[in-house]
Amino acid sequence: MIEKGERPETTVRREAEEELGVKLSSLEPVARVWSSPGVSTERVSLFLAVYSEADRNGEGGGAKGEHEDITVRETDLLDLAEAADAGRIADVKLFALLCALRVRRPDLFVSASPRIW
Repeated sequence: MIEKGERPETTVRREAEEELGVKLSSLEPVARVWSSPGVSTERVSLFLAVYSEADRNGEGGGAKGEHEDITVRETDLLDLAEAADAGRIADVKLFALLCALRVRRPDLFVSASPRIW
């Protein structure tokens, strides 16, 4: 959730640290979309970001006191692409970001690839 007066980029960086334990530097904007057009006024800002092992600064799992109970799980990009191709990705945000990554960085989907959170 974007805090009042906060920029989407700031929110993404904060949430990545809280939920994934990863400090993000550069962000690549993908889209700003309606979560459910015609039903909701919620807009979602989507970004891609590169990070490395050195950017990990915590366990993730969510902010203390927010009762988020988030499980951080790594998934190989090729496995994720296979799940998308088989129609097994239910989260439209994840699906859209994966499609954008496949178009922008097809080299990541050729052979053994990096892991994502």
